[in-house]
Amino acid sequence: MTLLAPGALLIGALLTVPPLVFFYLLKLRRRPLRVTSTMLWEQAVHDLQVNVPFRWLRPGLLILLHGLILASLLIALGRPAVEGMGGGAGRVFVLLDRSASMAAADMPDGSTRLESAKKRAVDLIESMSRGADPPEFTLIAFAAEPVVLTPPTTEVRRLRAAIGSVTPTDQPGRLDEAERLVRSLISGISEDQPTPRMVLVSDGAGLDTRSVPWRAALIEPAQIHPRNAGIVSFSVDRDSEKPETVRVFMRLLNAGESLVAAPLVVTVDGEEVLRTAARIPAADEKGPGERIVSVSFDRLGGGLLEARLEVDDLLDADNAARAVLPPHLRPSTLLVVPRAVSVEDRGDARNRADPFLLNVLEAIGTSGLRVIGIDRYLRAGEGDLAGYGLIVFDRVSPAVAPPVPSISFGAPWPGLPDLGRVEASRSGRTPVISWDRASPVMRETVLDSVVVADRLVLPEDDAVIPGFEARRKTLARGEDGPLIVEIDDDGIGRIVVGFALDQSNWPLDFSFPIFVLAAFDHLTPGATSGVWYDTGSPVVVRFGGPAPSTLELLGPITREVSRPAGSASIPLGVLERAGWYTLESPAGEASVSIAVNLLDADESSLSWSASAPGDAAGNGASRAALDQREIWWWFVLAAGVLMLLEWMLYAWRSRF
Repeated sequence: MTLLAPGALLIGALLTVPPLVFFYLLKLRRRPLRVTSTMLWEQAVHDLQVNVPFRWLRPGLLILLHGLILASLLIALGRPAVEGMGGGAGRVFVLLDRSASMAAADMPDGSTRLESAKKRAVDLIESMSRGADPPEFTLIAFAAEPVVLTPPTTEVRRLRAAIGSVTPTDQPGRLDEAERLVRSLISGISEDQPTPRMVLVSDGAGLDTRSVPWRAALIEPAQIHPRNAGIVSFSVDRDSEKPETVRVFMRLLNAGESLVAAPLVVTVDGEEVLRTAARIPAADEKGPGERIVSVSFDRLGGGLLEARLEVDDLLDADNAARAVLPPHLRPSTLLVVPRAVSVEDRGDARNRADPFLLNVLEAIGTSGLRVIGIDRYLRAGEGDLAGYGLIVFDRVSPAVAPPVPSISFGAPWPGLPDLGRVEASRSGRTPVISWDRASPVMRETVLDSVVVADRLVLPEDDAVIPGFEARRKTLARGEDGPLIVEIDDDGIGRIVVGFALDQSNWPLDFSFPIFVLAAFDHLTPGATSGVWYDTGSPVVVRFGGPAPSTLELLGPITREVSRPAGSASIPLGVLERAGWYTLESPAGEASVSIAVNLLDADESSLSWSASAPGDAAGNGASRAALDQREIWWWFVLAAGVLMLLEWMLYAWRSRF
């Protein structure tokens, strides 16, 4: 038998045992009384001979009963549990934590936390399987996402093999996702079956184990303040006023007991561009020490940027942060204009473009601007369009939506129903009566002085369009309905402006170039900021060329990737390990670089439980096992029976 709350028992004993002993040591004071003879008062004479305030404890039935009653209540307060009574028919879900902190090799025997947790899980399963009617076990490993490793089974050998196959990850631990999975698995269990039971095998890093709805079998590393420092926040961006200047922001964390002084090195394409000294204060009673670092350097081109904290500690995954740094110019832009209507118009296509739109596109700074007619665009293949970061349609419509982000002015969009036009000659002009100030495209745009003449009738956001499932959001609205609409087309952004620029006074307003610049940066993310993913979020990329149906992912994880038919976006899911990845075609003629980082303060702090070692507060989660059944109510019942026996004895003695 073990106690899940020995601290409560100890405190209760200190408060109750001394008063009980004191009352039995205290001797009753007698009232003097004159009698004619002491012959019949022998006991009174005996008491007078030892008339002192205290006396030694003398054995008796009452003190024995009182001691047993108090001991039973104190043991019940300590929450006794019996090993090996957790078996029996039913289902048991074993949740094995394999988050980033579990890779730390700081266990007393020198092993990693995950290795210790795997041994703990095997011991639990073997202990519970020794009964005559063992339960069915379902093994679930979790980090950012839970994975069911075994269906319900009683085969210990199969469970042991599945536990041995669990590998560490660089992901944060998300217990809520695992809990949601367990609830979905037990939703179909009938009420007449035994209640499913669950156990969490973890170090408790980032988890409040006092509030979990099951028992937690926590492992206990050797150090309260583990020796680890890392990067927990990271951003890379170019200066808006000086684009050649790259700024790198980092938040550094130190979970150890001593100050960390280590070099912080920034490289681009493997070439060192900056080196500085980082000093991170030690952890204290408030938590890990932190330091904010901001550095900058000049670089016109892009590349693969990596910031690394050169320190030898328990966790290597958080010592580096990576990002794909874009060049300071925005991606190439293709402007599609109407076809020539006369022999004189067949010259330079720029002459058929709206002059205000052309001037703005040339002024915002792209890596190239090309202008072609719609007839030439319709003859181009998908490969001819892949090199552009943005396509702008000026009063023309493509036959199908292009595989890159786009902006359209004054023409119907493929997939959206053509609901006709509103002509100013009949219905009058309309002002822009409202716009979405929360949108990053319209946040800095002021349209209260813009007036529109002829315009398209665009559908409302909640309108059902057969065959068009892309999400829509109205950015600006006139008196007749939406004037500017944003479309999320399978991860590709599009903005549809329902009027031609020559049908409004917008090009003459200062807000027009602001809108074009904001739309460009919104539709082509990463044009000025470094692009990276974390190990807890799904990765979706667009291939930089005509992507074949099968691609190869190279890096810490290597596998083949299938491109969804008809989609320009390629989902890779959540990548378990941090580092550099390359998504390339089988022949290697085209590739995309992907940066994946850990960046999680809970994992880097390597906190190993919700309470200090040996603390039995909360849910008894410090070292409780699933195969321990609490039997405190038996001791409460025993105390009640003894109290009844004590009352009967007192009543019997009172009769004499």
